[in-house]
Amino acid sequence: MHIFRLPGSRIIKTGTAVFITALVCQTLGWPPVFAVITAIVTIEPTAAASIQKGLVRFPASIIGAGYAMLFTYLFGHSPLTFTLAAMLTIFTCSKLKLDDGLLVATLSAIAMIEVTEAHFAQAFFTRLGTTSIGLIVSTLVNLFIMPPDYSQEIAKRVGTLHEKTARLFTDSAGALLKEKSAAGFKLAYQSDQHLFTKTETLCRFQREEWRYHRFTVEDRRKVHFYIKKLETLRQIHFHIGNLMILEPEPLFWNSGQKDRIWQSILSLAAFIDNPNKELKQPLHQSMQPIMEEFWYAKAEAGSESGEMNRLFSIEISFLYEVLAIFELAEELQSHSTFLQKQSSPPLYDYRK
Repeated sequence: MHIFRLPGSRIIKTGTAVFITALVCQTLGWPPVFAVITAIVTIEPTAAASIQKGLVRFPASIIGAGYAMLFTYLFGHSPLTFTLAAMLTIFTCSKLKLDDGLLVATLSAIAMIEVTEAHFAQAFFTRLGTTSIGLIVSTLVNLFIMPPDYSQEIAKRVGTLHEKTARLFTDSAGALLKEKSAAGFKLAYQSDQHLFTKTETLCRFQREEWRYHRFTVEDRRKVHFYIKKLETLRQIHFHIGNLMILEPEPLFWNSGQKDRIWQSILSLAAFIDNPNKELKQPLHQSMQPIMEEFWYAKAEAGSESGEMNRLFSIEISFLYEVLAIFELAEELQSHSTFLQKQSSPPLYDYRK
């Protein structure tokens, strides 16, 4: 339920679809139970998903109803009827790749056996009619009642990911500078990964909604750049994960060097937290200590003689990941700058 912008929107839409479906079936004199089951499971987070899955659930329901009537005719209301109807409905739907309709088809087939005594052909076509009503009503409800707009939720979650990514960066880098392991932050890392996945799901839902509802060009542009920011933050998060798996070792930096590196990391983290905030000095300038230490560490590694146990030292690996995050942070800056320019009102032309 957490994917909905309004906590009660799915409940309201489901209730509306159930009421209308039951009312239509009652008016036609058809049993509403199968139509209501179909209407409940067809309410999806987006209108596109309702339509796409509805096209799968309809033939799946035909298969379930067919097996239910066939085995009820052959074996009556016996345990064998329920078993064969359920097993063959699942098997056939799986083979035909109708997985989205498998559950509703199986449940409806089992329920249909119990309420059918005779007139099997009539019961079969009635079942198709009630399924159609449930699918149509739930899809129309999803289209026109409380259509979802995830843009505000996407913006909120991207902001949260900015904050969490910056905090995880300082925690991991700070631990390594203190020559301690950053593995203790793995739970926070995994929690952030789940938030990334959920936010990407919302972005996919929002793009699907653009096909069926009208949105302004500005709304589309904002969501587009939130997606770009999300992709860049994902990459930053990946490099933070690389920092976390580095084995802590004694560093050859003195306290003064560590302090300069730490100040650069704090500046970079502050920018990741809020790319729109004005910094005391340009980001590139604040990263100069990192760059200097990186090239110095590479030069030192190249001048060392004798057999090396590994390709890169802990210092080079550490500084490389920080510089990779810096490069990605500059991408964040370009995204924010471009979005601000696009959102700014056009200048008035006084020559007119």
